[in-house]
Amino acid sequence: MILTTFIILILMGCFINGHRRGLMTMTLMLGTYIVAWIVARQGAQLIGSWLKSLLPSIGTPATFSESLLANVNSNLFFYNGIAFMIIFTIVSILCHWGIRQLNWIKRIPVVGTVDKIAGGLISFLIGYLIIYVVLLIMQLFPAGWWQMQIANSELARFMINQTPGIAHLVIDTLVQGG
Repeated sequence: MILTTFIILILMGCFINGHRRGLMTMTLMLGTYIVAWIVARQGAQLIGSWLKSLLPSIGTPATFSESLLANVNSNLFFYNGIAFMIIFTIVSILCHWGIRQLNWIKRIPVVGTVDKIAGGLISFLIGYLIIYVVLLIMQLFPAGWWQMQIANSELARFMINQTPGIAHLVIDTLVQGG
């Protein structure tokens, strides 16, 4: 219940934030996430291998065998996932800085209502995808509380199991490095 509430609040916040910023800024931000995804996808395996050599192996949670990732090497997936998140975060921060330098774009006259609604929808989509990737990676943590939250959240289970096509893309990215 806590996780479902948290996900709903984040998605609502994403829509409100996108509505406030508008389509132009949110389109630039979507481009930022696409660039960050591509760069992180290219570098995750290299950085993940480096992390694996530095850090100890992790244990596999009991519910892992029932998950979507039952046939993958959990250590490789975990370290490539951590590397992906680090690279993605760094590239996103750099691109967001560039977007802030282009704040004058907001002053260009556009149809306000369409701009705001479209910005809200794009922001909602970005929030959904980020939550999905975090849920997919976090289900590997052996913490009983976290596993129980995922098991008790209809929304989290739906996002993990029913998001079409993205699951295999994420797994391929994190395990095979692209």
